[in-house]
Amino acid sequence: MPDALKNVMVMEEGHMIDNGSYVRIEPDEMTAWLYLNRPNHDGKFTKQNILDFLKKHGVVRGYHLSNIAAMAKKEVYEREIKVALGRESRDGQNGWYEYPFDAEEKKVPEVRADGSVDYASMSELRNIHKGEVVAIYHRAVQGEIGYTVTGKESKPKPAKEMPPLRGKGISNVGNPDVYVAEMEGKIEIRDNKVDIKNVHEILGDVDLITGRIEFFGDVIITGSVSRGVVIRAGRNIVIRGTVEAVNMYAGGDIILERGIQGGKEAKITAKGSVFADFIEHAEVHAKGSVSANSILNSKVYAEEKVIASGRRGVILGGYVLFTATDLPKQPKPVKMPKQTPDNPEYWDKEEGRWDHLRITASMKRLLLISGVLLLIIGVLGIVVTFFNPYIDEASQYGYIDTVERHGSLIKTYECSLIPYKSLKDTVEPFQGDFKFSASRKLGKEIKEYRHTGTPVKIEYKIYKSAMPWRGNSKIVAV
Repeated sequence: MPDALKNVMVMEEGHMIDNGSYVRIEPDEMTAWLYLNRPNHDGKFTKQNILDFLKKHGVVRGYHLSNIAAMAKKEVYEREIKVALGRESRDGQNGWYEYPFDAEEKKVPEVRADGSVDYASMSELRNIHKGEVVAIYHRAVQGEIGYTVTGKESKPKPAKEMPPLRGKGISNVGNPDVYVAEMEGKIEIRDNKVDIKNVHEILGDVDLITGRIEFFGDVIITGSVSRGVVIRAGRNIVIRGTVEAVNMYAGGDIILERGIQGGKEAKITAKGSVFADFIEHAEVHAKGSVSANSILNSKVYAEEKVIASGRRGVILGGYVLFTATDLPKQPKPVKMPKQTPDNPEYWDKEEGRWDHLRITASMKRLLLISGVLLLIIGVLGIVVTFFNPYIDEASQYGYIDTVERHGSLIKTYECSLIPYKSLKDTVEPFQGDFKFSASRKLGKEIKEYRHTGTPVKIEYKIYKSAMPWRGNSKIVAV
């Protein structure tokens, strides 16, 4: 070691040597500064001289190697240079469940363009199909240990895993971290428990405050249904109370035990049959039959039968249409011969007002070809912009400074290199590190050369845009 780094005297300001050089450590020990005076001989300090000097005076971690190399190479004297930097500890993240839908129950109506509120748009049901993802578990990520430049470590708060998801109708057999639905129905989430049910039962009345009801399975309502409500069910609908002017659709049967008073606004549609105590001032469509004790002033369409049952069974007012197969067939339209220019009647025919705007077959072909060309040009533009490098077969020579692993789902390495040409150049100021991205496999190989003092040659390509699978930089090592 040169004589200029010997004969150390400890003073109040920091570690001093006889020619005025010193090492200054911040009170929190997170930053260290080095002030060098010119050596008392004709030689100069080397990078290793400076590192040994820092270690001897308590700076053992977090070296800023690029600054140290620049001080030694360019003989930076008589000013403080940051030579080491500590790292704060970073707490980890506890395990958590991600739900592909809103897990909170919210019943907020839509606001129309005129400022009024559409209460029928509200719904508290969350429907799900068999095989759909119910929840995705993200495992706990442990934090990073912090340290000071003097080597003191601070441990982060440990991250904890959550217990497995409980419930009925869900499974994680294929992947322990992905839960899928084993059946169709409504999904309920309470206290980290998930249940899927194929029957939605409402105990009591339904009104606009309850909101829209849309469910894959059966819907059972024990009370009455007020005017303006919308009910859609994948299977059957059963209403035990009275029904007012509602819009109702069922993939199966509809059973109205107390009948419906539609007020000329109700519309009922069923892919099965409709059964009601009475039907009044309503429009009913059924793939099967429609059965009621009385049908008053209503429009009823059924592909099978319309039945007015009971001792006083009656159909009064409105109209009823049923058994479509028994209706007389409509005559086929007479096909008229197409007129051609060589026929005199062709010129006598009056041209329609908008006939000149009609799209011909040749125009359709031209539009199709233009669309295909635009699609090809768009695909080529995407390939050139995001996948094809505009600079390749480039290389950089120097010393590896930092190698960090980044990314949440796709992991890449972000690296920096101290260019050798910058260390050799004693005239131009130091231009900074050469930063680039590397794949996981290549990043591990580069990491082995960090802080070894061995020069490496990095071959790279430059793209017009950074992409997540390549890394955070447009420059990618190959």
